[in-house]
Amino acid sequence: AVTGAETKHQAVRQRFQFLDHSNIRDGNGRAPGHEEYDTRTVLVPPELKLSASQQQYWDVKRRYVDVVLFFKVGKFYELYERDAEVGCAALDWKMTVSGVGHCRQCGCPESGIDAAVSSLVNLGYKVGRIEQMETASQAKERTGSKTAVIRRELVMVTTP
Repeated sequence: AVTGAETKHQAVRQRFQFLDHSNIRDGNGRAPGHEEYDTRTVLVPPELKLSASQQQYWDVKRRYVDVVLFFKVGKFYELYERDAEVGCAALDWKMTVSGVGHCRQCGCPESGIDAAVSSLVNLGYKVGRIEQMETASQAKERTGSKTAVIRRELVMVTTP
């Protein structure tokens, strides 16, 4: 019998199948074998349903697919999907399938980010940080909404 966890994992795999090697396309829709394939970009399907914060993440990731991106959420930095695979393999972190984005993820508290970035860069990865550019109260004040999304930006990419 299929468990609830297995069903959840299957749903996530299906949802992010555009990242599978056989399905991946660059930002211009070209397959990896195409002579102009851009390894830095990825085509994120427009029909992919995302939360507002996940939309922020994928708006950056679609232009930096070759960079492991840490995404700031409160007092934590999270890695999603293929970046979460890197975190698990390279940093021995535990992956979960949860969160608003219903995706594979892992991460660390703020206090661990510098060591994590340093370790990944030393292993040859390009690593980026998407930071919160305002507090929740500032976002609410800016928008006039109680459910405002905190503005985030890619602030740095560190290379080996």
